[in-house]
Amino acid sequence: MESIWTQTCNHREKRPALDRQVEADVAVIGGGMAGILTAWQLEQAGVRTVVLEADQIGQGQTKNTTAKITVQFPGYVFYKNASGALLCTCAGEYRKNRGNVHWGRRREAFIPAV
Repeated sequence: MESIWTQTCNHREKRPALDRQVEADVAVIGGGMAGILTAWQLEQAGVRTVVLEADQIGQGQTKNTTAKITVQFPGYVFYKNASGALLCTCAGEYRKNRGNVHWGRRREAFIPAV
């Protein structure tokens, strides 16, 4: 069974290998959900960040995830069931803007994703 990420992602193309030196404060290893969100958080804090991914953005564990988000206390569980592949959109915007993406964010324990 193919996940919604792979069914709807428009960013499936392979990226060329790094062919030049890149300067950054932090290198995030892996372009899955955790890696992309970590890179985004670092960029929001003003940290120069580069994401290193061996294959494609959103592959590995992220590729077949159900995108279930569970907050660390009972009662708040959210299942993302969208047709838009949010991760691919975020990864594409991140790649296009080289981390200079400014998304809205709320500091709450539970943030519904649409």
